Amino acid sequence: MKKTASKRPHRKTKKERIELEKQFLSAVLADIDNNDLRQVTEKYNVTWRQFIDKRHQALWRILQTLDLSKVIEERVEILIEESGRTHEDIADDIGTTKELYNQAQGITWIEYELSAAGVFPLIGGKTYLRELSDTYAVPLAAPEFAKQLRFA
Repeated sequence: MKKTASKRPHRKTKKERIELEKQFLSAVLADIDNNDLRQVTEKYNVTWRQFIDKRHQALWRILQTLDLSKVIEERVEILIEESGRTHEDIADDIGTTKELYNQAQGITWIEYELSAAGVFPLIGGKTYLRELSDTYAVPLAAPEFAKQLRFA
């Protein structure tokens, strides 16, 4: 009698696993303007220990703890205060106002917060963060990636 092949799913290689982690983190980062990332990370029920890449472990832990819940107006206020200008100084300059609003959203704001926390060396730097956010952004697939991270 022949033995039948086990029905166990294919175990991912380390390279495949790291690619999956990149895609998952990219999907989470694509959702930054809509939610507080601490709440987003909770809904996936993934812990930092489930990541293989040390950079991904660090980034996940940071996203679970860093307060990114400020609304854009609060973020712009912070940027104005840090620039040493007043609202009157920038009120007349539409280009500066647009620039401040661009800096207060998306990956640019996460970069600001991570820089302020001094954690770029732990996550591979600004270039790696940009690579994650630009190359792999697929927000709707994040739950599927989370499942694969837990059981792969």
